[in-house]
Amino acid sequence: MYQYKWLWLTIVAISFFANSHASVLNEGSSQVELKVVEITASNFDQEIIRSAQPVVLMIYGDWCCCCSRFKPIFQSIAQEYGDVRFAIINYDAQYDLVSLYQPAYVPTFVFIYRGFVINQTDDIESREDLEAHILTLTEQAH
Repeated sequence: MYQYKWLWLTIVAISFFANSHASVLNEGSSQVELKVVEITASNFDQEIIRSAQPVVLMIYGDWCCCCSRFKPIFQSIAQEYGDVRFAIINYDAQYDLVSLYQPAYVPTFVFIYRGFVINQTDDIESREDLEAHILTLTEQAH
């Protein structure tokens, strides 16, 4: 009985923590538009294939340490480029869509314009590398 009481208290504490942070995130989202879109089967066509903007797609895995390290950098860069759409897609959850790009490693970055792959690489090691690829993509789009 004693163990269940601690389990219940832990669940209550986690729920409280999650709810209190959710309200902070909601308050912040009204001020800052989140620019990174999570791609699923339901929005793939609209967000990637039919996008009039150039798209930078990051293929990631939840289990990937490099992906976890690079995801905040990707989100930060997304806030700086208003004329480029940024999207992420989970390797495991959306494997049917990911397999269209046949990534050898994760993270893989796919640079797309009007539904066509302009470039694809898994060799981005820094913010500067990613920004250089984005610059090339935007130059080709204009």
